[in-house]
Formats: sequence, C-alpha cells, structure tokens
Amino acid sequence: MYQQRMQSAPSFRQKDNSAEHISGNIEVERKFIVSAASLCEIERHGAILSKESRFLDVYWDNNNYDLTTNDYWLRQRDGIWQLKYSSGARKSTACAQYKEVCDQASILTAVRQLFNSKRLQMSSGSFTEFVESLAKVATFKTHRRSFTLGSLTVDVDDADFGYQVGEIELLVGDEAEIPAAVQTINACAQELGFVQENVPGKVEQYLAKSNPSLYNRLVNERIFTTPISKDI
Repeated sequence: MYQQRMQSAPSFRQKDNSAEHISGNIEVERKFIVSAASLCEIERHGAILSKESRFLDVYWDNNNYDLTTNDYWLRQRDGIWQLKYSSGARKSTACAQYKEVCDQASILTAVRQLFNSKRLQMSSGSFTEFVESLAKVATFKTHRRSFTLGSLTVDVDDADFGYQVGEIELLVGDEAEIPAAVQTINACAQELGFVQENVPGKVEQYLAKSNPSLYNRLVNERIFTTPISKDI
C-alpha cells in the first residue's frame, strides 16, 4: 500500500488545517478532479480521514486588482486574515508552490514588499487602514474532508457554488525542500490515478462564473493558465 511505502519517504511537516498554523510555510500542492470514485481510491490506498470542516472564505483586493494580478491572494477564512502568494516557480510543474503568512504584521510586510517592487501606490498606515481600502472579489463556503496519507495531506473540497476539487499537499520550511516535495506529491498522484494537470482551483472557478472580466484579466496576466471546462 502507498501508506506503507511513505514510511521511507523524506520527512515533511504535517499540514495543520486550522487557520492558526505557523506563518511562513511554503505549501506545495497539486489539485485533482474529484469523481465518484475519488474517495474510494484515496481510502483504498490507506488514507485516514483526519478532519472534516466547513469554512467561509472572503477574498479581497483593491480597485486595480494589484494583489490578484500578481498572484497574491488575501483572504479571511472564518474571519482570520491569511495571505498566500506564489513562490515564483509554480508555472513549471503540475504542482503549485505558495508561501503563506497568517499574522497581520507579516501580511502587511509582504504586501508592502510587492507594492514597492512594482512601484505601486500604498498608504503607510496600519493593517486595518490597508484592508479598509479593499473590496471583496470572492465569497464562498467550503465543506472539506482532510485525509492523512503518510506525510501528505489530501483535501477533498465541496464549494457551495457547485464545484468539487481535490488537493494533495505538503508543507516545507524552505525552497530547498520543494523538489523533493514535488516528487513525493507527483508519485502519490500517479499512484492514486489523479494524473490531470493544471486543474482549476476554487477561486479560479468562482471568478470564471461570477467575475469573468477579472478572470479574463488573470488569464491574460498568466496567473490562471487553465481553460475552464464545462465538464469540471
């Protein structure tokens, strides 16, 4: 079984599905299309259902979409602020790599660094003043089932706008660990038969339906690279 073979795999951090997990991790993740057989296949390979949760995500940006067009995703998950942003190499593989910070000071620092590097306008005020200048770009609820498979977390998400998507994920502490994490995730995906690449995430699917002008802009900016299929 895959679970047994994972015992000799490289050691990675176990994902904490709570909103308060340690800031500064890099999430290495690969999405897959959820089918009727997905859950059976996951459990058949020894995965254990570790948590079931429901949460509300609200994504924010300014009027120029300076965050999303730079692959920065600022959200409140059940009211707690989180920022996910690309580590830079995510387009070269089926696995995406995102850094994540979950405290307001680190979020503000990361956003200021982005705005300074792009010569974008941003006030020098507090985090509260910054978020008061933003507007909602996406709001949806998710029912998540999280499975543990060795050092991997396998999430199966059911969003309230009618979209299901799965994700195989590892947390790493620095960029040097990314290649090994990608190899581990891709091996798991092959073992489970989840061979599709570039599967749209929930936000991507939501914007394609609810805000096509922003979605098309993000496609043109190559933030989104997967055509939305009516079959997904």
